[in-house]
Amino acid sequence: MKKEKRTLLKCALVLIIAVTISNYSLAQAPIADFTANLTSICYNDSSYVSFTDLSTNSPNSWNWSFPGGTPSSSTVQNPNFIWYNTFGTFDVILIVSNAFGSDTLTKTGYINFLPPIIVNLGSDILTLQPDTIVLDAGADFVSYQWSDATMNQSLNVAAFGNYCVTVTDANGCTASDCVTINEMPTLPPNANFTCECAYDTMGGSLVSFTDQSTNMPASWFWNFGDGITSAQQNQLHWFFSEGFFTITLIASNILGSDTTYGFVQINSTGGCFCYHEGNVSGKIFNDMNANCIQDFNEDGLQNRLLLAVPGPYYAMTNSVGQYSFMLDNGTYTISTMPQNYLWQQNCPVSPDYYVINISSPNDTVSNINFGLVADIYCPDLSVNISTWAVRPCLQSTYAVSYINNGTSQADNATIVVELDVNMTYSSSNGNLISQNGSILTFGIGTVNPAQSGSFYINADIACDVSLIGQTMCIKAHIYPDSLCYSADSTWDHSSISVDGICIGDSSACFTIYNTGDSGTGDMDGISEYRIFENNLLVFTGTFQINGGDSLIICWLANGNTIRLEADQRPGHPGNSHPQDNVEMCGGTIQTIGQITVIPEDDEDDFIEIDCHVVTGSYDPNDKYVFPEGLTGTYHYIDSTYIMEYTIRFQNTGTDTAFNIVIRDTLSPYLNITTIEPGTSSHTYKLDIFESNILQWKFENVLLPDSNINEPDSHGYVKYKIHQKSGNTIGTIIENKAGIIFDFNEPVMTNTVFNTIGSIDSIVSNAVIIYNDRVSVNVYPNPFNSSTTFEIEGVDKPFIFELYSIMGKQVKVISDITDKKLVISRKNLPNGIYFYKISSKNGLISAGKLIVN
Repeated sequence: MKKEKRTLLKCALVLIIAVTISNYSLAQAPIADFTANLTSICYNDSSYVSFTDLSTNSPNSWNWSFPGGTPSSSTVQNPNFIWYNTFGTFDVILIVSNAFGSDTLTKTGYINFLPPIIVNLGSDILTLQPDTIVLDAGADFVSYQWSDATMNQSLNVAAFGNYCVTVTDANGCTASDCVTINEMPTLPPNANFTCECAYDTMGGSLVSFTDQSTNMPASWFWNFGDGITSAQQNQLHWFFSEGFFTITLIASNILGSDTTYGFVQINSTGGCFCYHEGNVSGKIFNDMNANCIQDFNEDGLQNRLLLAVPGPYYAMTNSVGQYSFMLDNGTYTISTMPQNYLWQQNCPVSPDYYVINISSPNDTVSNINFGLVADIYCPDLSVNISTWAVRPCLQSTYAVSYINNGTSQADNATIVVELDVNMTYSSSNGNLISQNGSILTFGIGTVNPAQSGSFYINADIACDVSLIGQTMCIKAHIYPDSLCYSADSTWDHSSISVDGICIGDSSACFTIYNTGDSGTGDMDGISEYRIFENNLLVFTGTFQINGGDSLIICWLANGNTIRLEADQRPGHPGNSHPQDNVEMCGGTIQTIGQITVIPEDDEDDFIEIDCHVVTGSYDPNDKYVFPEGLTGTYHYIDSTYIMEYTIRFQNTGTDTAFNIVIRDTLSPYLNITTIEPGTSSHTYKLDIFESNILQWKFENVLLPDSNINEPDSHGYVKYKIHQKSGNTIGTIIENKAGIIFDFNEPVMTNTVFNTIGSIDSIVSNAVIIYNDRVSVNVYPNPFNSSTTFEIEGVDKPFIFELYSIMGKQVKVISDITDKKLVISRKNLPNGIYFYKISSKNGLISAGKLIVN
């Protein structure tokens, strides 16, 4: 019995202890604890984290805090899908509670959201070089896996194709990169694209742009004209406002780049029109091996003109020999225009043109290529120089450009620049190899066929306001300037030049040089020289000089501009017309503005003379022509003169101008096939539209406004062009241009004009007759007190008008019916005057009177 009681007592005691322990556990506050499925998050992994509660003592509520996470808090026991989107380390806080209390656990820096690891193999598209390309993934990783199973840091690539690598860092994070290796291109790209209005609504238009560039471009840059750009090869782009947008595509590879343009027009009604600037394209190149394929070492030929007929339409090659036409539907013949006797066309031949067909607006015809080969091996260097204006006390920046239009290289080439006496050399980005006073010599090294280059010269203008109105000239001469053809057998090998100077403010003295060699360059006969005052002939003489000798001729200075012209001997090569001017010499009343009215002696391509009348004020956007022409009323020129036009522009707005377009519709009396692009202030692209419209595009020019930077707010472009043959006396050649700054309305320049006249008659005393039925006799001329006009065959009544040399009308007589007209000197001072006689049917006669 005692034994059983003891056993029961022991069992009861155990039960009491167990119940007591259990009740004690239920009476305790919880202890917080937790874990997460991710504590280090790689950028490429899912950034959602799930948390699991591990708290003890039976909590019945949970309050989670997730700084840096989304959501940032939770009250569920095991929260899922907490999202971290900011790189860094973050705390996690858990508060658990029950009836007996609560507990808080903060795990500091528990979540570590790692920034992405980056592996970069370089450009996404590379070009296979003659040697292997080494792709290097970088040394910051613990393992590498290439697409060909290689596990090294770098990979040697000897074949074109696609190559990828996956890298892993010490945290176990991975990243990948791929490149495409292309074959080595043989040419710079020929940029081209098509565009299509894909979707059109009242709210906007979606346009699809598809790259069609050839010659293996490796990168692309699009500018859609609305402030948006892209580096994708092909692009869908929305236009949300009406307007006219210029589309630019630059395609590039290791050998260079090419730019092409298109246009998108969005109408307010929702209409969308898209077209590329040229649907027919190709190139002209130096086909040195005559295989009709442009090989790697064969350069494109720039500034070459092409013709498309019917039309006619013209195109000009760019700096790498590429061209494009924009043609409507139809069948066309595409051919080159002959421009240089040193070259002949090698491809195509028999026939020497292409026939192409355009059947829809989206048709493109490419690779219409022309190969030229050397007919005569010879360098043919050309030079240009110009600035936008010359003002006293300021600095003028002259642009110098050159090109070898020949068929062989020019070795040790130099450009000699002679500054005006009122200029001082300041600086240049060219290779100045010597300076002798105002004579600067720049070395340009070897210039290969079709190679061009440019540099700038900064010249300080003398700080003397009395220079305003005078003319300053600068001359550039490129060497070698040797002949590319056999000299005329009649030439005696003499060569004449003229240099003028004012002596003692009383005499205009000119030195006529024979730069030929002594003996072999002696003049074999006499040549004529002529002296002009204010461009009117006042004296004629002759000279004959041995090689190496010179002759000085002085003329009494009276304030007029004195010019001496001297003739070369028969057969002299080239287009030299030796002359020089002396301005502002002698007299109390000095005549200015007489130098720029006649051509300079720079018709040979290897010489360029740039003359400007010094100004104090100016029209910021204007156009001027050289030569200006004789007389201020008619601007007379000869029908053989080459015209040189300069278009100047200035940003007078309130912000930077990014893109500038100049459009110039040529006069029908100018021959567009003779266009010669000249220097400019900024790089441009020249296009020809239809048969007579020139367009210069200055892309990304970043021209500051004049309020911020006045000196750099200016720009200009210059070109030369010949007249059409057969321009008759009285023909008026007019020209003006429109300048577009970004998206603004065009700024129209002034209209410049010239009148075709008989220059020999204008500068001499000859009478000019404009009607075959009329005869006019003037005597005496020059005269002192009066002169008489005898006029036959004139419809009466007629009008007599007399003008000073400056173009001011000084006498007019109307309703004349007599055949004889006496003009009295009265108060007319000594000088040269121009008259004209006209009736209701037009101009009858014109000429010059000299009062002496």
